[in-house]
Amino acid sequence: MPEGKENYSDEKVYDDDLNQISKNANDGAAVRDSLLMGESFTGSATPQAAYLHSDGKLYVCDGNDSSKLEFLGFVLNSGSEDDAANFQGKGVVRGFSGLTPGAKYYIQDDKTLGVNPGTYEVLVGKALSATELLILKDDQRKGLVAYVASDNLKISADTERSMVGASYTKVKEVMVKRFGTIRVKFDLKCDVTDDSFGRIYVNGVAVGTERNNTTSSYVTYSEDITVKAGDLVQLYYKQDASGNSVYTRNFRIYYDRKYDADYIVNLN
Repeated sequence: MPEGKENYSDEKVYDDDLNQISKNANDGAAVRDSLLMGESFTGSATPQAAYLHSDGKLYVCDGNDSSKLEFLGFVLNSGSEDDAANFQGKGVVRGFSGLTPGAKYYIQDDKTLGVNPGTYEVLVGKALSATELLILKDDQRKGLVAYVASDNLKISADTERSMVGASYTKVKEVMVKRFGTIRVKFDLKCDVTDDSFGRIYVNGVAVGTERNNTTSSYVTYSEDITVKAGDLVQLYYKQDASGNSVYTRNFRIYYDRKYDADYIVNLN
């Protein structure tokens, strides 16, 4: 468990540093300098979220790398490999800017913090002010919960919708909260024998195969797609230029949830 910094011998300590140490101590922040950096940090500008590597050194968390998600706390100073890290593992961290009070913050894919999760959902804290973050740790990181495509129905947006138009138009939308692979199904038809089209999008970008039904009877289409936390899974549809209607219903998402294993058996 992180311990308070104890030895200031041969150091010139400025009043601002002492004030900060006092504030951190009052918050139970557990500042320590006994940990070393395993890579460069820029914590003096903005505190950086860190994890403890198997080599015993601190590295910057990355929301897009499953090996860099075990958030431990924040490094408050800048330095390079093997420099001492001013590390804070709990309490209120100061030195941020532009935070939204009351919002939760997550590790981003570019190693910064944001209010939406990165590829992997790693919660680090809740903003108390524009400059202060209360550390929150999600124990779920011990085993990452992921979507796995299956035939188990989890989400339904079944209302039948119709429109006339030759340009793709969004008709269904669901936000997912975790990462992994999901199975998406939807029904599609036209009102007469004609061309109707449907396609799965994510965040406004086409990712699914374009589906085409030329009959007035519903056909169900199914496709597995990969998502990350916070993605908008959408259904777009259109008709040809004939002026007839396209219909859709039963936009459904199927998946199981599993914990990512924290080991791999290479030889058994």
